[in-house]
Amino acid sequence: MKHLAPLLAMLAVIPIAESHAAITVTYNGSGRLSVSTTDGEPCVVSLDAGFVKVNGADPDSGALTPDALETLTFSGDDASNMIDLSAITSADFPNFTQATITASGGDDTLLCSGLSNTIDMGAGSDTVTNFGSGFVLYDWTSGDGTESIVNDGPGIVRLRFQGSTGADQITLSSPAENVLQLTNDLLGESISFENLTDLALQMNDGDDVVEAGDMSPVNWGTEILCNKSGGSLDYDGPDSNQAVAFFLNGASTRISVTPNSGCDFILNSLFAPTPFDFSVTKSGDDVRVAYEFNSSEVVHLLRGLSTIALSGTPNDDTFTIADVGSESLESIRFDGVDGSDTMNAVFQTGTTLMFDESSSRPGVDTLSVDAEGRVVFQTANTFATTGGFGSIEFDNIENVQLLNALVPPDDLWLMD
Repeated sequence: MKHLAPLLAMLAVIPIAESHAAITVTYNGSGRLSVSTTDGEPCVVSLDAGFVKVNGADPDSGALTPDALETLTFSGDDASNMIDLSAITSADFPNFTQATITASGGDDTLLCSGLSNTIDMGAGSDTVTNFGSGFVLYDWTSGDGTESIVNDGPGIVRLRFQGSTGADQITLSSPAENVLQLTNDLLGESISFENLTDLALQMNDGDDVVEAGDMSPVNWGTEILCNKSGGSLDYDGPDSNQAVAFFLNGASTRISVTPNSGCDFILNSLFAPTPFDFSVTKSGDDVRVAYEFNSSEVVHLLRGLSTIALSGTPNDDTFTIADVGSESLESIRFDGVDGSDTMNAVFQTGTTLMFDESSSRPGVDTLSVDAEGRVVFQTANTFATTGGFGSIEFDNIENVQLLNALVPPDDLWLMD
């Protein structure tokens, strides 16, 4: 035993090797390469002697040729990852379509693939370059911190803000040419994005407020997309010079819009399992759109919109619309989709009402118009009247009924 003492003493001063962090690289055999890290490892994709390498090595699952790779997913960690996908180009990876990056926390660096990318950089001060020529969806969520990103590629780059379930306070501005700044005043965070193509706001629940300043320096050709899950949304952009389209997914929501131009309300009910019974009425200065959804009434109160578009279901839907028109509301469009749909309507003050279906869709549709004692002028697909009321247009409607109308007199020259 006495001979073991010197050996044990020597072992006591030898440092124990730290356990190596791990990166996992796996090909699933049907087009997808998955990469995950645990401690800030880099992920550098390259092409070497005709084979795909990650950090200079084959995937754990074996050698991989570039033509077999269709998608790549990267899942990072809370340390700082360096992700370089710039070697993935259409020339070298002929079947590649999409890279999905979830970088998590840390101050991460990403060089995108040359094709389409979905990016969630997470918290930290991140750097993203090489946006490429495809479509990029860039997610920025409450809690991701303040970032400044430059789009250096020729493709389409959409910033999708993911709101919280609380009362988000969002300010949109353009502090410089081709720069969008989105500030989440709830957390004091902001993202500045240069050469952004368009913006989508996923506002989720809560009583949210979006204020837009002068957006003309951004020079977009597309409208802001805003999806609202529930609660209320006040949009204030009288000087934004930017069109906004609002989508609602079946929650009871109030939207107030102040620009009075270029703002649309679009409700797509295509996937509802039962027919809808839409009721469109006036409530003060608001348009009230109501219907049953999941056995409860859903009400949308809309103010200051330019257009309203409602799509039905593949079932037999009913649209009943009162006079809700105004000078700011340019048109109300109803798409019956499939099924035998019915619209019961009156003329709209200063607003065009449209009811149409594709000629290829099944069903026998009915338009019933109550002229309410007005003189009506009819062409093949349009009813029109006088006194400041708009027209009613229809297309591919099998049954058209005009009720309570006065026939235009033949001797119009006798009238004062």
